[in-house]
Amino acid sequence: MSGKGKISILVMREDAGVKRLKISPGMVRFVLWFLFCLIAAGGLAGYAAYYYWGAVSEVQAENAAMSEEVSASKSQLVKLANLESILENGDQTELSTLLGSYNADAAGLLECEGKKTDAVKTAPEVAQEKECPKLDLRSIFDKVDLNLAGVDNFKAAINDKYLRISFDLSNVSPQTALSGDAECMLLTNNGDLTPLKTKREDLNFQIQRFKQVTSNSPLPPKVEIAEIYGVKMVIKGPDGKVIFSNIYPLSKN
Repeated sequence: MSGKGKISILVMREDAGVKRLKISPGMVRFVLWFLFCLIAAGGLAGYAAYYYWGAVSEVQAENAAMSEEVSASKSQLVKLANLESILENGDQTELSTLLGSYNADAAGLLECEGKKTDAVKTAPEVAQEKECPKLDLRSIFDKVDLNLAGVDNFKAAINDKYLRISFDLSNVSPQTALSGDAECMLLTNNGDLTPLKTKREDLNFQIQRFKQVTSNSPLPPKVEIAEIYGVKMVIKGPDGKVIFSNIYPLSKN
């Protein structure tokens, strides 16, 4: 092909004569290069389609996860608004019903508080009646959510005098990193809060999107398992401000 002459191609058919086609070497090189470029362009197009398909799938999965988080946050806000309305009204019946749905012992304590407003009893009656412990409803149902940190799949289980805690922590605004500390406290049926002795590195975090958190803590020595109602978790930002607080009842199974 490097010569100046042309390339002759003979085309023979049984029912026709022989035909000769003359093609220049430059044309042959052009056809070969064209086929090579066409195949390379097709390969690049296929790779680009696969790459951007994966990127689009990832974005769609993130959007679906964020939609679920937004839906869960809206549901929690509605529950919190209803709870706040009940607490502000101070209706004893509604409060008793609400507490009973969470903890029958707490509902009984509320009824005990209501007895203090009854008529004055005689000294013998007072001596025979057991003194009711004080119950601060706001300290039990106090909840904070600044829509900065999301907590999902919270689980707490007791095993051989140890409490194992696990949950999924997510950054609601992944455009900026989220850092801070989480603190867990044990809530008993009478409303006492006892800090759990967890490792600081387990509940200290700095995340862009998501983190799975697990931690173990020994149970306080003076707390019986039957007296435990749940776990209160408080998340604070780097400035010490509470950005999330919620109570999770402990499963009795």
